[in-house]
Amino acid sequence: MRQTFILIAFFLATLTLAAQSNYTPCYTNNMSKGNTAFSQGKYSEARTYYATAKQCAGGNPTEAQKKIAACDAKIKARKEAAEAKKRAEQEAAEAKKRAEEEARKKEEEKMASIMSGIEDDIVMEPEEEFVHEEFVEDVSTYEEDVSDPVYYAEEMPEFPGGQEAMQAFIQKELVYPVVALNYGIQGTVLVRFVVERDGSISDVTPVVSLFEVCDQEAIRVVKAMPKWKPGKNYGKNIRVYLQIPITFRINYPSSAGSKRKRK
Repeated sequence: MRQTFILIAFFLATLTLAAQSNYTPCYTNNMSKGNTAFSQGKYSEARTYYATAKQCAGGNPTEAQKKIAACDAKIKARKEAAEAKKRAEQEAAEAKKRAEEEARKKEEEKMASIMSGIEDDIVMEPEEEFVHEEFVEDVSTYEEDVSDPVYYAEEMPEFPGGQEAMQAFIQKELVYPVVALNYGIQGTVLVRFVVERDGSISDVTPVVSLFEVCDQEAIRVVKAMPKWKPGKNYGKNIRVYLQIPITFRINYPSSAGSKRKRK
């Protein structure tokens, strides 16, 4: 009986080898190329070879179909992994952006609180001529400044003559843009700038915008300011961020008088 089983097994193996030896070069070549590409992780390329082998006459389409299914599983898994990685990167980027935005808002709220003492409306047509004395300080002994500006200093920067003098300067310099005046546009531009170590103004930008020409006029007025008394930490001049509101309000005269206009 044992010898009979051995003979049957040998016979079946012989039939299998004979069947495989009858596979056409079309089938065997494409299956071989598919196996090579699959081992290299080139699953799409391997799938193409297996699909071609499946179409070849004189081959084993069932074996080729199994290889195609294996390729499809690998391609699907790779795609899902790539999508999961992309989602994770997007979520991380969004979380970082939200954190940065929250930090920026906190800084602006802190600065707005510091500068709340100068938030009076700025009106056109001052009653009297403003004259200021420009702050001048010897900067020959300053070291080269490579530090970033700060939002708060032990001694905050000061406009020559104080806040009232600054408001008078803005009243004197500010000109209502004619376009904004014609459209009846009113409101406040919140301008941020840096008071440098020598008291000069730099990096002027609107952080709360009103209207393009109003923003430009507010920037022009800030840039026209005289040198400030610079901020200090531990007795040393430092660069400091400041924010000031510049309000555009139309005062409709009851009788005589007209506002200055700027095109």
